[in-house]
Formats: sequence, C-alpha cells, structure tokens
Amino acid sequence: MSESLLKRSLKRLRAAYSPGVRSKFVFLWIALVLIIGICFTWQSERITESVIRSDLHARGLSIARDVASRSADSILTHNYHELRQTINDTLANNKDIVYLFLLDRQGTVIINSRQDRQPSTALRQLQTLLPEEEFKTATFRSEEGIIHDLAVPIFGGNAGTVRIGITEANLQKALTKTRNILFTTLLIALVLGSFITAYFTNKLLAPLRQLTTATHIIREGDFSARVSIQTQDEIGHLATAFNMMAEKLSTYKLENKENRAELNRIQKLRVQLVQHLITAQEEERKRIARELHDETSQSLTALKLGLKAMEQTTSTAEIQDLSHELRQMLGATLNEITAISRNLRPSVLDDMGLVAALARFLGDSSVRLGKRIAFKHEGLVGKRFPVYVETAIYRVVQEAVTNSLKYAHAENIFVSVTYINNLLKAIVDDNGVGFDPTTVFDGDIPQEGFGLFGMQERATLIDGTLQIDSAIGRGTTITVTVANVQEAGA
Repeated sequence: MSESLLKRSLKRLRAAYSPGVRSKFVFLWIALVLIIGICFTWQSERITESVIRSDLHARGLSIARDVASRSADSILTHNYHELRQTINDTLANNKDIVYLFLLDRQGTVIINSRQDRQPSTALRQLQTLLPEEEFKTATFRSEEGIIHDLAVPIFGGNAGTVRIGITEANLQKALTKTRNILFTTLLIALVLGSFITAYFTNKLLAPLRQLTTATHIIREGDFSARVSIQTQDEIGHLATAFNMMAEKLSTYKLENKENRAELNRIQKLRVQLVQHLITAQEEERKRIARELHDETSQSLTALKLGLKAMEQTTSTAEIQDLSHELRQMLGATLNEITAISRNLRPSVLDDMGLVAALARFLGDSSVRLGKRIAFKHEGLVGKRFPVYVETAIYRVVQEAVTNSLKYAHAENIFVSVTYINNLLKAIVDDNGVGFDPTTVFDGDIPQEGFGLFGMQERATLIDGTLQIDSAIGRGTTITVTVANVQEAGA
C-alpha cells in the first residue's frame, strides 16, 4: 500500500513540475544554439587555423627564398660577414623564427642563427632536397612548440640550402583570441535568444502547428501541402517562405525525375556509342587491311617481279620499258598509300589549317557524289587554332555533311565557318528530308543518333555548344559554337 502511495506521489510531482511548451522551446533553443555554436566555433577555429597556418607556411617560404637569393653571392664569395648580417636582418623582422641556418652542398652548417647551439644531426638530416625540388617542408613538435621547417635551395642547390624553423606560437594566440570571441558571442546569443523565445512562444504555437502538419505531409513525399497566410508579420513571411519552398520542392522533384531520365538516356547513348565506335574501328581496320593486301601489296609484288625481270634483262630498250612501267606502278602505289593516309587523317589539316582542310574535303565530296556544296568562311585566313579545336570542328562538319549526303539525301548543302571576336562558329545547313531530334536522341532506336551524339561530345570537349534545328521535311541546320578561342601560339 505504501508503495502504491509513493508511485501516486511521484506521478503528481512530475505533473506539477512538468515543463511547459514555452520552457521546452527555451530548452530547445539553448540546445540548438549550443550545438550549432560549438560546431560553428570548432569549424571557424579549424578554418582560422588552416588559413593562418597556410599564411605562416607561405610567409616562411617567402622568407626562405629571400634569404636564399640574398645569400647566394655571399656564399660563393665566402663573405660570412654579409651572411651574418642577412640572417640578423631576417630575425629582426620576423620574431617567430626559431632557427635559421645555411647548409653547404655536403650538409655542413655554414652559418647558424643560434650561435649558442648548433643544429642537431637529426634536424640537419630532417629534409634533403632533390635537384628538381624547389622547396620542402616538414612539421615537428619540440620544446618550443610546433615547428614548421622549410628547406629552400640556394642557387638551384649548387650553393647549398636555407633551413628555417617557424613556431606556431602566434598561431595559437590568434586561435585563443578567436575562440574567446566566438564563445562570448555564443553566450550572448543564448541569453538573448532564450528571452526572445520565451516571449514569442505563445504567439508562434498556432501557426507552427499548421507548419508542423504541412511539414509532415511534405516529409511523406506530398509536396502539394500549403500553409494559409493569416498575417503579414514574420510568421506570415515564414508561411510565404514555406509555401515557396514547397513549390520549389515540387518543381525540383519534377526536374529531378526529368534529370534522371536524361541521365539514363545519355548513359544508354554512351554505351551504344562505345559499342558503335568499337565496331566501326574494327571495320576500319579490316578495310585498311583489305586495301593494303588487295592493292598496295599486289602493287609491291608486281614491282618486285619487275625488278627481278630487269635484273635478268640485258637489252637497254627492254630495261627502259621496264623502268618506265615500274615508275608508273610506283606512282600508283604511292597514290594508293596517300589515299589511305588521307582517309585516316587529312594531312592538310595539320599543314595548312582548318579552312584548307574543309575546302578540300567539301570539294572532293561534291565532285565524288555530284552534289552542290557551298563553302563560305570569314575571319580565318592566315589563322591557326589549337590542334584539338581544329580537329573537333573539322570532324563535326565532316560528320554533319556526311549525314546530309548519306541519310538526309540533300541536294544542296551550305557550310559556313566564321571567327569573329574570338568566337568560332561552324554552320552546316541542308535541304534534306530532316528528322525529329527528340526521337533520335532518346537512344531507343539502335544504330541511330551516334553521329549526332558524337558531334555533341566533340563540342563539349572543347567547351562549345551544339545546336540542332531540324524537322521532318524541312531540312537540317547544325551549329557548333566555341567562345573564347585563342589563336595557336597567341
């Protein structure tokens, strides 16, 4: 019975002293400010420490390089008085330098800032510069605190090495000051925030319940929840911001879904493109192998036989006839090899540039297929661009013209390449059958869209953009634009 009475008493005591909503909000505020404040203080301290330490390292490196440049002549002329003066000046202007000494190429101390104590063997051997290294750093803890040791070669290492040790004492002072300021700010925020939170809790409860309900709805994935705006004060602004957030979340959800579909489409096209490229590469190798075997190899065999026949001939007339015939064979063989090489990569692109390469390709295509291909260029005469830019533009135009002739069955093709105000633009326009870019780019139709996707990839690799304007029955216009293109060697 006494146990039951005790339980009832404890229950009444808890009910009597149960904290209200306002107290809970105040406690919550304190807890949140403490957690955020401590995290912010820790993060700020780490950032400050990183910045100051980086500045300390940069300053130490600058000092070491300055000493190295000033002491090079003195070391080479054995002017130790001037070396001592250089060290004294450096120490006078930089109070956080613990030690500064110079080593010759064999690692022997030439001069030392601490005349009462020579650097230990371990300290001298702490860092060894390789010939190609411009500097080296190391950090260790000593009785004077954390020391940053920097080694810089003198006269490219031919005159020795500068070693400087800088203490973190000033760094620790700055961190302590920053920590005190942040904790003071945190304490002030706790006190003021607690009073403000306690005062406005009752006014916030009603709209907050509505916000909480809407938040739970959004948390479940339904972004259609909205909060009614009853006032134009901060709570009203909060409700407005909440509604805008919910609207954006709904938009982001839709965009995220579209982006996932786009990524899946691009990934599918990439896989298909790689498969297509591998197949095309093998087919190209087979074609080259056939051409070398069927044409070049046979021509070389005929040359071999002709030379053998010439060896066995004593008649001057027959030798001249054989020589003339062999020269013709050799010329034909060279033409075959040149054609194979040109198909692999047009040498005119490397030798004469983009305009000449395009002019030859378009002229050859027009003559070979009997199609009208007009070519216009502006601002490119005498100009060369980086190899990867010229190659990408050439391949895009080549692929676009090939598609126009092969798939669009175009009778007239217009190609324009301009370079104005560092903007390089290439346009391929045809009067072919056209197509729907959306259906080609979705990746659902095998073996379609590889050329267009390849052009898009090439444009992206040179920081350019590819625009495709086409419709069934209305022809196609492909535009590739590359901004901020500098001339080669500029």
